[in-house]
Amino acid sequence: MKIPALLLIACLVVVGWADQPGFTEDEVADIYIAALNGEVRQDPPRDAALNRNLMTDAGHYSVAGRMPDRVVERLRAQGLFSEVCGEGPDRGAGPRCISQHARGELRMSRPIPRGADSADVYIGGGSLRPVNDTASVFIHMGGTIRCRIVREGGRWVRRACEQTMIV
Repeated sequence: MKIPALLLIACLVVVGWADQPGFTEDEVADIYIAALNGEVRQDPPRDAALNRNLMTDAGHYSVAGRMPDRVVERLRAQGLFSEVCGEGPDRGAGPRCISQHARGELRMSRPIPRGADSADVYIGGGSLRPVNDTASVFIHMGGTIRCRIVREGGRWVRRACEQTMIV
């Protein structure tokens, strides 16, 4: 009896995955570009360091994969961050971001499909102490927003964002 039940569950899982649209690396880059190029981009600032470790699909900072090199290069070409984080010791949410000059960190989730022409993306940002900063007091501040990105006229655009967490 256990084997037929397991086969049924496996079939349902496979059918469920087939219903979810996937995105190519170019589409992922286009979705991130749309998410980060909204009408107002102040936090995190463009001089932030990109953390390649992806957040979870629920917007938590636990590591849920890494941003592909091709996507990172497309975002860099758009000027959406100033440097890529070096990796320091694990801080519970993945390796700590080591920055040479940036005072902010940028972190993203993968695009979460919400249909063929829609996705949600979590964008996390926070203050960061650059390596060359010798100040004795550092107060970390940051937060996470969830943005809805939709395909309109053959391109991805940011429709709306909402604050989901302040740290």
